[in-house]
Amino acid sequence: LHSNDESSKSTNKKKKGKGKEKDHEKGKLAATLTPFYITCLLENSGEGKLSDDQLRLAYSSLTRSATSTSPALAQLCVDSLLPSISASSSKSDVFRLRLVLISLISAVDSTLLPSLLATVRLEVLKERDDEKRVKLKDAVFNQVLREVGDAEREIVMKWWLDAERELEPGV
Repeated sequence: LHSNDESSKSTNKKKKGKGKEKDHEKGKLAATLTPFYITCLLENSGEGKLSDDQLRLAYSSLTRSATSTSPALAQLCVDSLLPSISASSSKSDVFRLRLVLISLISAVDSTLLPSLLATVRLEVLKERDDEKRVKLKDAVFNQVLREVGDAEREIVMKWWLDAERELEPGV
């Protein structure tokens, strides 16, 4: 009985070691592929390429996956999006990319959420077109109300209560 118990413990240790190896390999693969996918998505973010929904879903899925691998990779997803927003000369592309940014609210974990929310607030406030600003605010509200997980809900709700009035058009 004792030898069976020891054998079982040894087998479990080997399995745990292999699990850590697989996680490490997945992390290396994600670190390699994430920047490539970011580039592909941003290159296809212009009008006439990916639809708004396709772009938002693909970029938020990539960010969610990066978040589960490494907070640094998730931050890379956010940080890579911002220069594209700033550099775009097309108002419709800027609007689309801001919607993508908003969709990341539910894709990041609580460690990245405060800085992302601050960035979202700034980007919504930059929108001068009242109709577009309402759509951005509605997209934020949808993320807050329907998409954010339980672990992040308190952070997002506190932020929303503080930011809601400020995000109104004409304020």
